[in-house]
Amino acid sequence: MSQIQLGRQPATAIACTVGESTKKGTPGVFLTFRNDEGATIETALWLSEKAFERTVQVLREVFGFDDNFDTIEGQVIEKRCSITVEEELDDKGKAWPRVKWINPEQTAPKAAPADFLKQLSAKASRILRKADSDFPS
Repeated sequence: MSQIQLGRQPATAIACTVGESTKKGTPGVFLTFRNDEGATIETALWLSEKAFERTVQVLREVFGFDDNFDTIEGQVIEKRCSITVEEELDDKGKAWPRVKWINPEQTAPKAAPADFLKQLSAKASRILRKADSDFPS
C-alpha cells in the first residue's frame, strides 16, 4: 500500500463512523479516505458545540448529507471528494500527515454559453492589435 502524499488530491470515503474520541470523549464523525493511488488516511469532523455547525455544513457540501446521522454511512461511503493533506507535528515533534480540508470533488470547468463566447469575441475584436497601431493609415 502506498503512503499518502501531501497536497490536494481526489479521494473516496471508504469508512464513516459516528462515535467519541478515545482521549477526551469528544463526539465526531470519523472518516477514512483512499486516494487514487490506494493510500489511506483517517480524520475526524468534530461534533462538539463549537464545531457542530461547520461539520454539518461540510457534510452537506461534500457528500450531500441530509442531516440524518442514522443513515450517514450510506450517504458518505464510496462518495468522491477532494482532500488536502498537510503535515502536523505531534507532542514529540514528529511530523504526521493529516487531512486539513475536505471539499467537493473537483470537476472540469463548466463550458461558457455560446452567446457569452460571442460577446467575448466582439469585445476582443475592438482591441487594437499591436501591428495595426504601428502603421498609420
